Amino acid sequence: MADSGDKLARACARLKSLKENLPPQEKHIAESYATEFHSALDSLEQLGIDVGEFRLPPTRLLHISWRPFQGEAPPTAQSAMWSGASC
Repeated sequence: MADSGDKLARACARLKSLKENLPPQEKHIAESYATEFHSALDSLEQLGIDVGEFRLPPTRLLHISWRPFQGEAPPTAQSAMWSGASC
């Protein structure tokens, strides 16, 4: 089983990877990014780290239904996920 230092490093790596792989200049993101973000926060919380202030409240997410129209890309969930904080 992984020790606390390893779990912390893995959670931070997940957050860094999410940040680095978000589409550039997008004001909307796929809901899967928010889900993965919260999963990484859950890992930190299990280590006793208070991450409540970083969770995205449901009011900050916008769920959009989408029907393709002439090759349009699907819209995604709106979020202010990254505000410059680092792990």
